[in-house]
Amino acid sequence: VITDVKESKQSARRYFSTHDTPFSLRQYQTYLKVYKEKGINGLYDHREDGNARKIAPEIEHYLIGLLENNRELSVSDIISQINKRFEIDVKPRTINNFRKTHGLERIIEPVSRTEEVQFAGFEIISALAYHTGIVDAWSDALKKHIESIKDTDLFKENQQLGADHSSERNKGRFTADYNKLNGVRTAKFDSIEEKIRHKDLSRLQLLDTQTKTIIRKNLAVLSLPLITLNGSMRDINKSIGNALKQICGYNYKHATIDKYLRELKYLRISSNFIKATADFWIKFWAELNNEHPTLLCYYLDGNTKPIWSSKSCKKSKVTMLGRVMNCLEQVFVHDSFGNPTYFQTYSGNADLGNKALSLMEDIEDYLKAISSNGKVNRVMIMDSAANGVSTLRSVANSNYYFITLLNENQINPRKFKHIQPPVRYEHGDADLTECTVESIDSKEPDYIFECRGIIIDWDKGKQTVAVTNLPTQIIDGSGVIKSYFDRWPSQELQFRSMKSAVSIHKVMGYGKKKIPDENMREKQEQVRKGIDKICSELKDVLDEIGGLDQELAPFYKEERLLKETTIIKDGKREADADTLSALETCQKEINRIKRSISKLKKPHKAKFDKLQRLRKEWKRIQGKDHVYVVDVELDQLITCFRMSFVNLCSFFLAHCIKDGKMELQTLIQSFFMLGGSVTETTSERVITLNRNPKEPDMMGKLALGLDVLNSFNIMNIDGKKYSFQLM
Repeated sequence: VITDVKESKQSARRYFSTHDTPFSLRQYQTYLKVYKEKGINGLYDHREDGNARKIAPEIEHYLIGLLENNRELSVSDIISQINKRFEIDVKPRTINNFRKTHGLERIIEPVSRTEEVQFAGFEIISALAYHTGIVDAWSDALKKHIESIKDTDLFKENQQLGADHSSERNKGRFTADYNKLNGVRTAKFDSIEEKIRHKDLSRLQLLDTQTKTIIRKNLAVLSLPLITLNGSMRDINKSIGNALKQICGYNYKHATIDKYLRELKYLRISSNFIKATADFWIKFWAELNNEHPTLLCYYLDGNTKPIWSSKSCKKSKVTMLGRVMNCLEQVFVHDSFGNPTYFQTYSGNADLGNKALSLMEDIEDYLKAISSNGKVNRVMIMDSAANGVSTLRSVANSNYYFITLLNENQINPRKFKHIQPPVRYEHGDADLTECTVESIDSKEPDYIFECRGIIIDWDKGKQTVAVTNLPTQIIDGSGVIKSYFDRWPSQELQFRSMKSAVSIHKVMGYGKKKIPDENMREKQEQVRKGIDKICSELKDVLDEIGGLDQELAPFYKEERLLKETTIIKDGKREADADTLSALETCQKEINRIKRSISKLKKPHKAKFDKLQRLRKEWKRIQGKDHVYVVDVELDQLITCFRMSFVNLCSFFLAHCIKDGKMELQTLIQSFFMLGGSVTETTSERVITLNRNPKEPDMMGKLALGLDVLNSFNIMNIDGKKYSFQLM
């Protein structure tokens, strides 16, 4: 047949379709391959020589018994066993066909690997991140942002830039002298806006990173509060940092995560990252709680982070330090259950009152998505830092309601009208008096703003006044006051826990941009004009004083020379009589001239006092006509991960442990810090936590929480199912 096909000058497929052949085209191709390799001898039947035999009944019975008890044996192992027992060779295909015929296909037993780990509890956070889907939301947001960056003009223009400082590179790596370059040292803390002008973003490694790797690195950043012990360590290369191998599947070094964060910073993704995170958590909690209250509260509060820098940056009052200093200020929006869902960071004073409404407008679309046909009344609950009349007017003219308190210096009985009889507070020891409160807008003195007020007379004698624009038809006075004071258990306690557990009050790395300080320049001009004005009014007096000051100069010099010739012994000056007499005479002349100067100043005392204050202020504000604005890009990114860490912990406490009152620090120390072992198979990842015998009650709660966690059937990035146990 091989010769006939060759002589027909047709393709094998054509020949077999037009001729009657004793075997199929596929078998022909097998014979042809053997013929080319071994010649005609390869086509002979060699079964009589003991090779490639069909399985005899004796071998068949042997194989059935062997495979029934050893389904994991490979083909090569079976061939080896047959060869030892019967001294014949069998082809692998024969063994595979035999297995299929008798239903004895190979079953590979899962290979398990167990490893003792110091912080096995850290994997709870990883499992929660996979279950909620936050890691997918982050990777999707990053992909979309990268695509939008690639379309920008700056990205395309900077692709033409060559490698910077090529002389300082050695096989693609920077040498030790790189950081010593003047240009590198001076630009190290420049703002992101300045740096990316000369940055070829197409060279960023992040643009070519696989989604799987991005998810792993995001998990590493998410776990920073754990592996840095709440920010007490600045390096994840320490021993506790090795926990990254269990948390995200790879034991990243500090330099790798640092580079990843820097590349995110250069992409300026923080705004989109925050919005994507806010969208995720708002929808997540809305679906999870599945509640449709008539009053939906959002708590707004600020967080101030001190910046210890020798440069003059924008400032605000840092309450925890009791001083005005360089700082970053964040404004957080918490939902009704106290979960942080959105925030923004500002350099210097954030002015909560002015930013409150704009923050809510930023997430308006996300809030609409969870509303029940617009029937929910959304209320912004703010502390007294945001009770400015201009702020309350803006909120009243929007789709939101507000509840806040008046400061003690704002409480004035003359502002109250339409005072109703007092009623008892249903949720505390106080009497509530409904009224209407009139307030004057300091920015528009002719504008009078009025709103609903509730005077709270506590049984202990203290008086507080709350103001709101919620109508009495929606909620009564007791409901308004309870909604406000629920800030402590629902938001303030959570906020305090965030600071202690995830170092929300600490600033990450930053750059600074120098800008003119218009306020300081205006102040300098005012002080200068004030000094010039007083000096012109007191010109004659100042000229006389100037003449007397010139007379004082030689006496000061003479006094110094005389003092140098004396000695001090037992607190007394000792010298000869002539020297002491000359010194006394000199001092009398100095005092005489000073009295003359004081006599000239006395009729104009108020002006001279003011001139002294202005000159002192002038010296203080010299060199301060510029101020530095701190970059918030990296700080916002890290805060975004920290905020999500808190939400994951809140989910675990509320829906697994069933204990929403536990503080985050207790959660971390009692549960996440537990040691144990990790057993990994081809389909499962079993985390066995070692029970702490000193906390039996907490271990009981954890056991219930792990059962709930296991019921979620959580799969990690490698497709392995999480299984938690407590031993």
